[in-house]
Parts: sequence; structure tokens; C-alpha cells
Amino acid sequence: MKTQAWTQRWRRQGFLVLSGFCVMFLSLCFASEVVSYPLEINLESNASAPKFSDITVQNQDMTDTSFVQVTVKKRIVEPSGVVKWIEITPNPINSDVGISWKKSAIPAGAVKLLRVIDFAKNPPKTDEAYEVTITPTIPPFIRKKPVPSHQIHGQLTLVYAYQVLVILRPLNPHAVIHSTRDGDRLTLTNTGNSDALLSHIRSCMPDKTCKPLEPYRLYAQTHWTVEIPKEATLYFTQTVTGSDVSREIARG
Repeated sequence: MKTQAWTQRWRRQGFLVLSGFCVMFLSLCFASEVVSYPLEINLESNASAPKFSDITVQNQDMTDTSFVQVTVKKRIVEPSGVVKWIEITPNPINSDVGISWKKSAIPAGAVKLLRVIDFAKNPPKTDEAYEVTITPTIPPFIRKKPVPSHQIHGQLTLVYAYQVLVILRPLNPHAVIHSTRDGDRLTLTNTGNSDALLSHIRSCMPDKTCKPLEPYRLYAQTHWTVEIPKEATLYFTQTVTGSDVSREIARG
């Protein structure tokens, strides 16, 4: 389930597709061998920063061409506070983010760059988050000669889609985290203009026993509530926006 948190620096989704036909008794006829990296991109707003970044899309299949399509979604926060990811048309008219291609055929063993472009005329006031999904598609099934009907079976296809988090940063990005406590509920609020990636999260009791929690991305102007025993302290590592510098913080 997708939440406002992007809990890791990369994400890969696997799903099954019933498509075409497969001859004889092959139960799995096609599996995607396309990979992409990096899986998180930061586009800074300062004048010296480049207005684009490239995603490497690689076909690791050394025999067949891979067909790939790309979609882009934008993180939207409704007035009610509900977070949605809405698919957009990435171009200078409809979006602050663009991509260099939407569909491509990548030859066996080849690499192709997907350029992500910052079209924003003015820096955003807070982070703008986008999700670029790179999905291999099923090649057309071609049968060169007739096959007896008893030899034709449904094709089960395993496809991996890579999702790249793209963030447009405001000027002077910073995260400021405050905490409030109400019994077993601890709420962290980010009053800054940029996100904080919280990792190595653990709830620790006075006797030093700790329970690990999943990483969480706390976007600007949002809050996160976690339930831990009222006598416990929450420890986490906060990654500084746009860098690999981190610091450990305790909240109790």
C-alpha cells in the first residue's frame, strides 16, 4: 500500500500478467530483465545546479530486445490531508517535470538514458515529489506456423516495474522536526520546506530492549504518528536533505 512515505531509496514492484499464448507446457514464458538506476533523484533549485538528471535503463537480456514504457505521477495533498499520486502528462505546459521519452525498444544488452527535466519557472515553496515508473511491456507473440490447439496454453508473465522518486527541491531546503507525546502516541511533525528520510528507527524501553520500525519519509509540512509504549523512547537517523549526512535523534 502506498502512503506518503517513500520508505526506501529505491522500489521495485513485481506483478503477473496473463498475455498472449505459449507453446507446449511452459508455465512462465517471459520474465523482464530490465533494470534502472538510480532510484531517487534530487533536482535542486539553486542557479548552479543542473536542470536535469538521467536514469539509466539497462536491458540485461543478452538475446532479445526489451520494450519499455514510462509513466509519471505527482504527489498531491488534498485539503483534507489525504495524499494521492496522480498520473500526469510530463511536458512544459502541464507539469514542472518532463521526461525525454515515454516508450522505447532497448536492444539486447544495451543501455538507454531516460532524462528527467526540471521545467519549473520558479522554485517550489516546498518539495514537489514525482514518481517515474519504468515498466517492461510484453513483446508481440508471433507464431510462424500453425500449432495444434492442444499445445497452446496461457502465458504467465512476470514483470518488474521500477519506480524512481524524483524530488524538486526548494531554495535552501531544510527539515525541522518537532515531536509531541500523548500517552502511547508519538507524533513527529516536519515544519521545514523539505523532506526528512528517517531510517534505523527503533522503539527502546528503559531496559535497553528495542523494537525496529520501518523507515519513513517525512515530507515537508506533514506529520507522522507512531504508537509506542509511553515509557519508550524513539530513536532514528535523520538523513539531511540532498546529502548523505545523517544524525541520530531521540524522541520521548
